[in-house]
Amino acid sequence: MIIAVANHKGGVGKTTSTISLGGLLAQTGSCLMIDLDPQGNLTTGLGVDLAPGQPSGYELFTGQRPLPDTVTQTPAGLNLVPADVNLVRAETEMQHKSGCYYTLKDRLITAGRTYEHILIDCPPSRGLLTINALVAADQVLIPVQ
Repeated sequence: MIIAVANHKGGVGKTTSTISLGGLLAQTGSCLMIDLDPQGNLTTGLGVDLAPGQPSGYELFTGQRPLPDTVTQTPAGLNLVPADVNLVRAETEMQHKSGCYYTLKDRLITAGRTYEHILIDCPPSRGLLTINALVAADQVLIPVQ
């Protein structure tokens, strides 16, 4: 099951909900969390400090690396595709390509064999990254205040 945690408004608890739900789901089965927010709050919230050249969501989104190469283990033992400001560049690079709304869905096709649950932390916008998460998702969780 792929769940996108989305709301175009910031500060409503998307990242906190993703961390909490991911921790619970990881206790019952394999779980992957994907940080699609260029601010990288899920990444830092899970204690991951990206090293220079470390694969992230940018490489996954642009097809430079397959999913397994972008997954990192958090200090708590959770699986994460980390994010940083380079995701802004990915969104810009992909926006004029045919089928750009299906990019993430296509990248996650084989993930269902490895992970029972995939959580996608979306940015606070209605941009291409959020649309990709919604297209790839089976369910959407919309935190509100």
